[in-house]
Formats: sequence, C-alpha cells, structure tokens
Amino acid sequence: MISIARKAIALAKEMAEEHGIPFNSGVCEIGNIYTPKSYFDKFPGLDSEFVDKITETFPSHSWGWYH
Repeated sequence: MISIARKAIALAKEMAEEHGIPFNSGVCEIGNIYTPKSYFDKFPGLDSEFVDKITETFPSHSWGWYH
C-alpha cells in the first residue's frame, strides 16, 4: 500500500510541476499543500489568493510542501 501511495504522490508532484498548479493531498490535518516551483514561473502575475481559493490550497506563497 505504501509503495502505491508513494507512486501516486510522485505522479501528483510531477503533474503539478508540469502544469504549475498547487494541490492539497488531504492526507492529514496539519497541512499537505504542494506548491510547485514552476507555479511562479508559469503564473507570475496571477493573484495567489485566487489560486488558493480555486485549488483549495493555502498558502501558495512558497514552493514545496507546507507542513
């Protein structure tokens, strides 16, 4: 089971980097938001609060995992 979960998370991170879209994994309550490094390059002028709202992530102001 753990190897399946690792593969799914790796795929989600890969897709997030490719498209520049943050995601919330929902694995635990303390924060599982992943903001790809490519987000800032792909969408430099996009309002971060708008992205947080439509992707249900908070904050998308730094890259990587938020914990």
